[in-house]
Amino acid sequence: MALIPSLIPRDALASAVGFASIVANTARVVGPIIAGPVILYGSVSMAFALNAASFIATVIAFSLMKMRPDEKPRLGRLRLSASDLSFGVLKVIHDPGVRILLAFIATFAIFVRPAVELLPVFAETVFNSGPAGLSYLIASLGLGSLMSAFAASGRQGRGLITLMAFAGTTGAVTTAAFAFAPGLHIGLVCIALVGFGTTLANIVAQILLQLSLTDDIRGRVLSIYGMLFTSAPGVGALAMGWVADRIGITTPVTVGAAVGLAASVGIFFNRDRLALWLNRQVS
Repeated sequence: MALIPSLIPRDALASAVGFASIVANTARVVGPIIAGPVILYGSVSMAFALNAASFIATVIAFSLMKMRPDEKPRLGRLRLSASDLSFGVLKVIHDPGVRILLAFIATFAIFVRPAVELLPVFAETVFNSGPAGLSYLIASLGLGSLMSAFAASGRQGRGLITLMAFAGTTGAVTTAAFAFAPGLHIGLVCIALVGFGTTLANIVAQILLQLSLTDDIRGRVLSIYGMLFTSAPGVGALAMGWVADRIGITTPVTVGAAVGLAASVGIFFNRDRLALWLNRQVS
């Protein structure tokens, strides 16, 4: 993520982030389609081996990357120091715009996205559809996420913060609707909208971060973003699963959705202030 602004002109940043999300979410749809037959006619080990082999393409892509002449990085000895990490943390603490964006991302990662992590529970205990139902739910989620990437591609400038609030509201409301879905077919529609809303909100938040950060701090702050995006849903799913064992899955998912909705509404009503803090005309 941190390399993207060094590879393309700034006015193409939103399109690049959207296209990267299109690729990632296409993989979410295509991956299970390929893995299913491989596991069925081969083995789980073979599926993991194919996944490992796919990283060869990533290595080749990195070797072919060309930095823009005016964006050549100053490469020195690679190191990980406490001062480097603390500089990124201090940026988050003292910059209200970045702090709010990361808090929004963390809120959705902890309270809303765990519903996605618990899809096997819904497939087995709520919809009584087993592995087949789970595969349908995952495919619908991926399809919604893919559509959101197309919706975000090319968007830049005014309206981004409003779009993020709208996307977050959509994701939160449809997460609650999914928790109360009476059957698999309605659940498929709801989870597709969950994928659309939550992914779109995340893409727009990433675009806003990319636009507001300077080159010397971008990588450090985006590393914090990456940590929240990948780790926080697991923490939320663990807590939500613990509660679900005691009172059922519907209540914790609905409460989490309500928290996400409150965060989205808060972003909407403070969009002008957030735009000012981000020092961009993006409200």
